[in-house]
Amino acid sequence: MAFTLDYIREHQLIGQIWRLYDGSDVVDDSTVVVHFREPVAYYQSLNFAVPPVLPRHIWHGVDEPRRFVGAAALVGSGMFAFDAWDTDARVAYLRRSAGPGLPEPPIDRVEIHFFSSPGALVLALRRGDIDVIMGAERHVSPAFLNTLIDAPGVSTLEIPAAAVPLTLVFNGARAPTGERAFRQAIALALDGQTLVQTVLRGRGQTAERGFVPPGSWTYAGPFPPLAPDSRRAAALLDSLGYVDRDGDGLRESPTGTAFSLPLIPQSWQSSGDALRATEVLVHQLRQVGLAATVDKHVVDREYELLWDERDYVAYVGHTTPTATRDGGHVYFADYKDFSYGTFADSSYHALLDRITEAPNETAYLAAVAEAQKWNARQLPGIALAWGTQVYAWRSDRFADWSPVAGEGLPSYASWSTVRPVAQTTIDNNPGASPSGERSSPAWWLATGLAIVMIWRLWRRRAN
Repeated sequence: MAFTLDYIREHQLIGQIWRLYDGSDVVDDSTVVVHFREPVAYYQSLNFAVPPVLPRHIWHGVDEPRRFVGAAALVGSGMFAFDAWDTDARVAYLRRSAGPGLPEPPIDRVEIHFFSSPGALVLALRRGDIDVIMGAERHVSPAFLNTLIDAPGVSTLEIPAAAVPLTLVFNGARAPTGERAFRQAIALALDGQTLVQTVLRGRGQTAERGFVPPGSWTYAGPFPPLAPDSRRAAALLDSLGYVDRDGDGLRESPTGTAFSLPLIPQSWQSSGDALRATEVLVHQLRQVGLAATVDKHVVDREYELLWDERDYVAYVGHTTPTATRDGGHVYFADYKDFSYGTFADSSYHALLDRITEAPNETAYLAAVAEAQKWNARQLPGIALAWGTQVYAWRSDRFADWSPVAGEGLPSYASWSTVRPVAQTTIDNNPGASPSGERSSPAWWLATGLAIVMIWRLWRRRAN
């Protein structure tokens, strides 16, 4: 563990929160004392124990960790250890290896199957080639859910999402999105319910301006919903000088030149929801006379444009549960290099200091609630829709999953509870019951394996 902490700091594998880390001392086989440069508050305790443990005998001497790939880089941690890798089949094999202090799982082996597309993944579950879905999103996108409806032997569990599936993030450091009135006009032009129906296939609800969804334990709403008001939107755009001067139905810029709002859809979202949402936004903005374009030609430079250069006007994507939990500031604020945010208002940064330096949960929740109020007033970004997470598994084979929102069915909580069906009592809703969104540090059992991974489980051998 001490090696892992030092290695992460040395190679800057995780964000700026590790600037506080100042080394560690190994006390005995089960105790590591961690040192910090300054007092570490509640926020840091939520985020510090994120990484998987890196075996020293494998990672020692690896100078470029982001280029370290292949079978040698695949390891297990916690209850399972890496056993073998099949390059042709794209399958990793893990065996049960519960360490000290960990419960012994009722599963002998785990297979991790890699798929090239979410469609192939879902079809594999339907055919029975795999038993449960795991990956970066750990749930079934609405785009592919119909494939599993009424599939024999497959069950689904739907819970409110702790993340935001569709977001619009503005650049607060450039025109025109740096002006609050312009962002307000955009929000008033958008119809959240239409986005739920067209992009999420009806599996969700209209989002609110506070951004954080009710599926997150830090939700502090209700806040005003994302509801269209074309008259107010048009009036705001008029007041800013965006008017139709040539009668073609589209507004020119305040200087009289042609205007179009460039939108960058998240290119690596495998479901394609970001692109579909962007196309809907183009249509809705046109209803108030505002032209918008879909910039799909930045795939090769998307990371650099957002994270390094911050050269964008508006970005359509989605969030993770952890980043959403804190009010979404990692997407909005130009704050300690946490993300691609661009809002540098000093009062906003003072509020974020309250979040990152909160001494306890009460202070943390109060600060996050204030951040949600700030979101609702300033609109640094918009939750375009709130969704649900639909988890799917072969209920004819395994039951008693313990899902964690944002982590899915094969979460850290499941490996001591899941059982083959023959060892369980089957009822009309077999196999899973939702648990809270709060993550234990042990969630790294599921981290860092793949963008889309499938867990193949085998029944414990008789001997």
